[in-house]
Amino acid sequence: LTTINGEIEISNTKVGQNIETVNGDIRLMNKSVVNGNIVIKGESGVGSEKRRVDIYLSDSSEVKGNVEVEDENITVKIHLSNDSRVLGDIINAEVVYQ
Repeated sequence: LTTINGEIEISNTKVGQNIETVNGDIRLMNKSVVNGNIVIKGESGVGSEKRRVDIYLSDSSEVKGNVEVEDENITVKIHLSNDSRVLGDIINAEVVYQ
């Protein structure tokens, strides 16, 4: 599941592999599961300004793989609530428990 700028919002859904985005927020709700990784890709081009991406996991949703941020110009916050979790590593992102 991939997007460039659009938000990804899934509810009660299983994603078989990765979710990838460049500049869109991600919302996993209602026991959604990502069997792969969530990857925040770098933007091609020079002089990119600092961007922010938010990832929300709620209602017992989970990521079975890693959350990976590939671009130092992107600030990523992972908002975890209601027994949601990331089972893999969190690379270059901040976790906020709600």
